[in-house]
Amino acid sequence: MEPDGSNQQNYVTSQDASGPRWSPDKSKIAFIISCDGVAFIDADGSNYYQIATDGAKDAIALSFCKSNVSFSPDGQRIVYEGTGLVVVNIDGSNPVQITDGVGYHKAPDWHPDGSKIIFEKIPPDDPGNSDLYTVEPDGSNLTRLTDKDGDDRGPRWSPDGSKVLYTFASKLWIMDADGNNQAELSQANPIYSRSSAWSPDGSRIAMTRYISPAANEVGMMNSDGTNHVDISLASNDDFAGDW
Repeated sequence: MEPDGSNQQNYVTSQDASGPRWSPDKSKIAFIISCDGVAFIDADGSNYYQIATDGAKDAIALSFCKSNVSFSPDGQRIVYEGTGLVVVNIDGSNPVQITDGVGYHKAPDWHPDGSKIIFEKIPPDDPGNSDLYTVEPDGSNLTRLTDKDGDDRGPRWSPDGSKVLYTFASKLWIMDADGNNQAELSQANPIYSRSSAWSPDGSRIAMTRYISPAANEVGMMNSDGTNHVDISLASNDDFAGDW
């Protein structure tokens, strides 16, 4: 759809599709299919294909299945949640597990310069207390960025890579790329976890606003937290928009 909510088009209807992400050149969209696979379509909705993934999840992991996939800056690889985070070519070849799979590793987002991937790590014995980490695409240099009591989720790099947008306690937060200067951005409007996105110029943010257990709306606001409006305005459950 357009940023004002107009021209909404339905591309995938036969399966449960979630977490859409544009390729860097905007020619493709990658998304999670039925909670345990990765699929692709061209920007016009054509050329659907799905790649083989390990996809094995237990009941707790499936309860967090509205996760996402993220493209490398050159558009040739993706990172997704399998048993740990997995980096794979977009044709499904050369899959490499880059995190250990202990706990649940969710919502990966590739840094704009390609140097690292940020994600949320959920401990297996405490699913309500996740924190944000970075790791390099080869699995090295695992670094913890947040350590609050509660859920830090849905991290997204700003277009210039200097900031991270994420959710904590159903509000949007922002911090520096190294985890410093953590601050609440949204003063109202509960936000659904793992589903916010920056506009290409960094001036606006798309997010998902909680309406009821069965209804959420995709909304938009300025990057300073002002001028929040709902744009999807559908009668069902809309979430996880991407610019």
